[in-house]
Amino acid sequence: MSTLREHLSQQRLGLQALAIWAQQLLEAITQGGFELEPLLVDVPDDVDEAGWKVQLSALEQKISRIEPVNLTALQERAEQNARKSYLDSQVADLGSAMKTLESTIKKIDRETEHAF
Repeated sequence: MSTLREHLSQQRLGLQALAIWAQQLLEAITQGGFELEPLLVDVPDDVDEAGWKVQLSALEQKISRIEPVNLTALQERAEQNARKSYLDSQVADLGSAMKTLESTIKKIDRETEHAF
């Protein structure tokens, strides 16, 4: 009889541990911005936990292979694009100045030829 009580007590403790774990999972889901019911709809009835663990392991390996990621790359690219735009405008200004200068030189040449 005492072994049955011990077994029942262990089962109750296990049930409480599962309830706490379920509550923690629910809190993690809601903190992640998700709702439990829509997620449960997408879970198939014949869930293969071992298969999911294998897939998770494969995904973790793929993620570890692409690390380290340059987190500042987007900011650096934006800075380089801004610099290129600035330099492109400088090139356009220099081209315009060259045309004006060539035009002025031609005008001076004509006036000099006309004067002498």
